[in-house]
Amino acid sequence: MSFRNHKLIVVGEGTLTINKEAYIYQGTIDGEDKILSFKVSSTPTLPSDIGRNVQIYEDNMIYQFEIDIPWLPTKIVHVGEYMFEMSINSI
Repeated sequence: MSFRNHKLIVVGEGTLTINKEAYIYQGTIDGEDKILSFKVSSTPTLPSDIGRNVQIYEDNMIYQFEIDIPWLPTKIVHVGEYMFEMSINSI
């Protein structure tokens, strides 16, 4: 999702995954294939519109990932916070 011309619009489609080191988006943005990686260690929490999306802020940019499964954004937030704690505490 991107805010353009005073509207929030879909700009791509893909998959967001998380591992102990990064959130990884693989998909399209504006018709181009993209792979974006966001470090878990620099993302203490993910803002979320419960049941709709998660958001990642990096380099003065907001990346919003819409998720079709209503319970999944909350799970991603909790897993992300746990992974962040693991990254800073060397668990």
